[in-house]
Amino acid sequence: MADDGSTDTVKIIVGGFMIFQTIAGLFGNSVIIRMFWTFKQLRTPSNNLLLVLSIANIGMCLCMPFSTASTFAGHWVFDTSGCKFYGFASMFFGLSVIGILTCLSIDRYLVVCRRSLASMLTHVHYNYMSLAAYVNALFWAIMPVFGWARYEEDPGSGCALDWNRGGASYISYLFTLFVINFLVPLIVMVTCFGRAHAVMVKREQVHAASSDNDLTPINSDWANQKQVTMLGVALIVVFLFTWSPFAIICIWGAIGDPHNVPHWFAVIAPFAAKWSQVLNPLMFVMFIKRFRDYTLVILCCKTHVETIELTQQTTSDQQAVERAL
Repeated sequence: MADDGSTDTVKIIVGGFMIFQTIAGLFGNSVIIRMFWTFKQLRTPSNNLLLVLSIANIGMCLCMPFSTASTFAGHWVFDTSGCKFYGFASMFFGLSVIGILTCLSIDRYLVVCRRSLASMLTHVHYNYMSLAAYVNALFWAIMPVFGWARYEEDPGSGCALDWNRGGASYISYLFTLFVINFLVPLIVMVTCFGRAHAVMVKREQVHAASSDNDLTPINSDWANQKQVTMLGVALIVVFLFTWSPFAIICIWGAIGDPHNVPHWFAVIAPFAAKWSQVLNPLMFVMFIKRFRDYTLVILCCKTHVETIELTQQTTSDQQAVERAL
């Protein structure tokens, strides 16, 4: 009985956290989308990636009720078709988030380090970048439905990719999934943000010794803010925190003995990934002053006059930051 009571307590705690993840994720990403809907000046090609990211995060949130209900029940409460649907949807939106974060890091590199190229990029180009992220996610999410690996009921939490079966099909899928959707994005993010930081530091040093004021990157609302370095570090840390457990599960199942994976770690992996939908919008609001100001406008229900005044002040602050750099 004591074990049953302990198990029920764990179900309640985990289920409660999942409810919090759902509510916080829907709220945070809805604020970002409302921000873009309200303030048309934010709809630049670069910023549209943030809008697409928020939509993918909301997609992850909408998958949560399936796993939350199963967590409270202690077993998958939907049928096999529901398992495939949930597995596909959660995998699709999760990999879309990773792909768009990779596009964001490339965008930071271009607008800071390749200004001539960035000046030629339009909404169409960024739409293609977003589409590429979604197509990649669609491919990897739909393959288990057609037999390359498969989605399997995960006792106590929901339905996820079956990493415990072994065999050539599973090993090849898990290994390539790890390389293409975790290792490569991580390398790209570290390289792009690292290079952007190095170039910004160098430009600041050159600017301090000269009167050249032409330092503003093209097609960007936040490339010249000093917080961009902290934002890059924060996004990489959040990426590692949320997706590393799932990546470890994949590579463990591909090149190790999947039966040796601790059960608690297998439960933590999808739970950690779901924090991505909560932390990603929070990072942008925390580290980008313009988004932070607009968020306060929306949350505090400012009037139209106050919004105009704040927008003008934000623009002045942004120009001051750009001059300082």
